Amino acid sequence: MDAARKCRSRSPRWLIGGIISSTLLTLLVLPAIYRVFHRKDQESANPV
Repeated sequence: MDAARKCRSRSPRWLIGGIISSTLLTLLVLPAIYRVFHRKDQESANPV
């Protein structure tokens, strides 16, 4: 039973870590990727 108790006590850490990492990806990484692709679309639409 001791091993099961240790496993259960670590699961909230995994859950919180997953929530934090997904939030950072959503707020920081995805907008940066969008900007890179959006710039490429604008440059190809308006050649100088």
